[in-house]
Amino acid sequence: MAEVLIKLVPCDAGKDPLLSWTRLHPVCVKPDGWAWGSAERPPKFCVIRITDMTVAEMEPYLEPDFDVTDPINPVQRAICKWKFDIDDVAIPNVIKNRIASAISSGGIISVKKAQIINFIKRTL
Repeated sequence: MAEVLIKLVPCDAGKDPLLSWTRLHPVCVKPDGWAWGSAERPPKFCVIRITDMTVAEMEPYLEPDFDVTDPINPVQRAICKWKFDIDDVAIPNVIKNRIASAISSGGIISVKKAQIINFIKRTL
């Protein structure tokens, strides 16, 4: 199983939002049961446990986004290609309620890949 740390707040003031972790970006992925720190909880972060994905399967969702129009000199466009769009109106209510409950209690959200994969979206 993979546990993903998701940022819940916008990037810090004065930082470039394209090159900083911002709201809904996956920040890191760890194995199930990881000892998350007290700062890695709401209101700044939440943890989503995807019960049927491995850390290796989740790692590509942490990759930065590059403009490779000039492959010799690629330009980084964003710190992360992906976001977990937990605000999407199409998320089933049962999952929305589970997310809201976990965020308010500081707990971990447990879902299956099929329940969340359609809400992992490209940032650009």
